[in-house]
Amino acid sequence: MHETDPRGRVAAFVGFDNFTAIFTSERFYQSLGVTGLFTLLTVPTVIAIALLLAAFTHNQLKGMRIFQFIYSLPVVLSVGTSAVI
Repeated sequence: MHETDPRGRVAAFVGFDNFTAIFTSERFYQSLGVTGLFTLLTVPTVIAIALLLAAFTHNQLKGMRIFQFIYSLPVVLSVGTSAVI
């Protein structure tokens, strides 16, 4: 509800003018459409790939233990990183 200068300091009170500018802007609705399309295409694809990889880990093939280790490595690394932080 404020306008700021390039340094981030409050320059003026503008009220709801910022919201009016956003909701009347064509670029806002275009970016909203692009974000929705990205979500619709990305989320189902990633979920399908994750389910396939998870199902693949239940096979008793040669070298499966190495694959399971590499597959679960991001989980272990994030816990280790948060513990260090």
